[in-house]
Amino acid sequence: MSGSRLCRTLRSGESWDRISDRHPLKLAALGRQVLLAADCGMSRSPDGGRTWRQVIACNDPHGFPRSTLSLWADPEDRRTAYVQFLIEGGLYYSSSEVFRTRDGGATWTKLGGLRLPGLLAVAPGDSRILYVVDGGFPIARLLRSRDGGDHWTVVSRSFTAGQGSSYASLAVDAADPDTLYVAASPLQISHDGGATFQALYTPFDPGKTAAGPLWTDRAHPGFLYADALDGGLFVGRFE
Repeated sequence: MSGSRLCRTLRSGESWDRISDRHPLKLAALGRQVLLAADCGMSRSPDGGRTWRQVIACNDPHGFPRSTLSLWADPEDRRTAYVQFLIEGGLYYSSSEVFRTRDGGATWTKLGGLRLPGLLAVAPGDSRILYVVDGGFPIARLLRSRDGGDHWTVVSRSFTAGQGSSYASLAVDAADPDTLYVAASPLQISHDGGATFQALYTPFDPGKTAAGPLWTDRAHPGFLYADALDGGLFVGRFE
């Protein structure tokens, strides 16, 4: 994206062509032609960004606006993607919701069984496996799904890892869906699907312990990318 324009390159970034005047908060590609643009609601383009159709309304059924928190597309299965919205307004001032598509973004289903889904993470190696931190502060539940959000299992009824951090982030290991990372101060890791966590102090330089955004890469299973709040981007096998 450049300014208020959506651009595409077919020449390894040497030059760019404008394809739309859109400037979404989140953008995902499902193959070479299908694009998902999430901002206020969700739009879909079947032709590389030339034309667009709204597939999730900008406002929820009560008229409150949806603002995008995260968008995740399966790199191997072009039919599957997830999006999470913050709903601003209503009885509790703000809430959130998660949607899933299994037909390349043409239609979306709101995931049920969630009260107030905060952090969301999808397993890069198997997009049917989801983790959600559900509920409010100070007590929240950690939930896990093995079928793309159709059913949920409570992993922890008093999830506190990362609580109180305004930069909270959740990531699933690309090689092992039972390994879960939580951005906190210090960084937290679980090897048993979130049942227990332990602190990680070693990834960062001395004096840097607080983690911000986290992500994992299917192309490099076992590795975690971590943004230190005190500065620096770190990557490695954090045990």
